[in-house]
Amino acid sequence: MIRALYSAASGMTAQQMNVDNIANNLANANTVGYKTRRAEFQDLMYQSMLQPGAAAGQQTIIPTGLQLGLGTRASSNEIVFSQGSFSEMVEATKDIQINSEHQTIVVRGVVRAADIDATNSVQSNRLGELEVRVNGKGVVGDAIRRPFFLYRLLLGLLPF
Repeated sequence: MIRALYSAASGMTAQQMNVDNIANNLANANTVGYKTRRAEFQDLMYQSMLQPGAAAGQQTIIPTGLQLGLGTRASSNEIVFSQGSFSEMVEATKDIQINSEHQTIVVRGVVRAADIDATNSVQSNRLGELEVRVNGKGVVGDAIRRPFFLYRLLLGLLPF
């Protein structure tokens, strides 16, 4: 009787861990970069009631024997590293003019079809392999292409 209760209790504990794991996966489904986890289980121990090859009668034998499982436990929590379903490369440009300077900002990345909303736009935190380029003429464009004076001076002075 105690064996049966222990086996049932260990099974319920393992199932609770499995449900907790599924709830955690659902709660983090929309988190960027989250990898799902899968709970894995193992048997605790088996008790051999009849040995394989034991006689069941005068002319018959039991080829596989009889074993009773004595419970289960969670053995590991595996991270699933499957590739996401990125399907489309998107690119957007925005022209900006500030203080008679013309700048063009280009944003490019890979996005899942599910992250494109009804207005055919995508939030920037949903882009993978994000590239941002700023092109233009003027003080801002020159500052982006050329490092600051102090940085250039240190590069010239330092031996490495």
